[in-house]
Amino acid sequence: DSPFVIASITKTFVAAIVLQRVQERRLSLGAEVLTLIPEVAIPAGVTVEQLLNHTSGIADLLNPLRPQLINETERVFTPAEVVAAVGAPWWPPGKDYGYSNTNYLLLGMIIERVTGQPFAQVLELRLLGPLGMDGSGMLGEPDAPWLMPPAWVTAFWTSGSMYATAGDLLRWGDALYDGNVLRGAARRQMLTFDENDYGLGAELVTVGGRAGYGHSGLLRGFTSLLIHLPADGVTIILLSTGDKYEPAELLADTEPEQLSILDLALAGEPEQP
Repeated sequence: DSPFVIASITKTFVAAIVLQRVQERRLSLGAEVLTLIPEVAIPAGVTVEQLLNHTSGIADLLNPLRPQLINETERVFTPAEVVAAVGAPWWPPGKDYGYSNTNYLLLGMIIERVTGQPFAQVLELRLLGPLGMDGSGMLGEPDAPWLMPPAWVTAFWTSGSMYATAGDLLRWGDALYDGNVLRGAARRQMLTFDENDYGLGAELVTVGGRAGYGHSGLLRGFTSLLIHLPADGVTIILLSTGDKYEPAELLADTEPEQLSILDLALAGEPEQP
C-alpha cells in the first residue's frame, strides 16, 4: 500500500491518454506539435507520434537541468521553462531514436491544450478514477505524498512524476494491456515496436527468457518496472527505493533451492487448506 515514485512508468499513462484522443478523432498522430503548442521552442516538423516513440530528436532535459535540480531543490519549473532549457536538438525530427523525457513533457502540454484541463485532472477523470486507483496520482498535487523535492517533481512532470502503489499499478497494467483502456488500432499502435524495442509509450522487456512489454522507470533513487507477459497472462510490478540493480534481472534471480520472484508470480496464489 506504500506510494512510490513510478518514474517513467508515467509515460504509459500519458501515451494512453494521447491514444484515447486519437481513437476519439480529437487528435492525430501525424499532427505537428507546433500547430498544437506554437509557443514552445522546438524544431518545425516534430509530430505527436515522434514524441511518443522518441524519434523527435529533441534533447533530454536531465543533463541541462542537473545543476539546478541538485542546487535549487525548492525551485518550481514550468513546462515551458524546461523545454527552453534543453538546448539544441540531437538531430532532425524522424532521423533517429533517442530516449528523451522532454518528449513526454511536451505531450503533457499537448494534453492540457487539447482538453482545456490540467493534466492531473485529465489523468484522474480518464484513468485513475474509473479504474479505482485511489493510491495514485501526480506528485505536487495538494493530496500527494512528498516523495521528491519540487524541482524534480516539476522538471520531470508528465515524463516521470507520478506516484502509485504496487496494487494500483497491477490494476493499471492488466487494464491497459488486456484492452480495457485502448481499443483495436490504438492498442496495436502502442504495442508496435521498432528496432529499438520501443512502441508508443511501451517498451519490450524480457525477463527470465519470457518476452513481455511494459515500461521501466528510474528517477532520483526510485526504480520501477511494470511488465506484462501476454503468453502467461501475468502482470508483474516491482517498486523499490534502490537504484543499483536491473529490475528485470532481479525478477528472474534465484538462489539454490529457492524460487525467483518470476517463478512465484507464474505459480499464482497458493491453494488454501
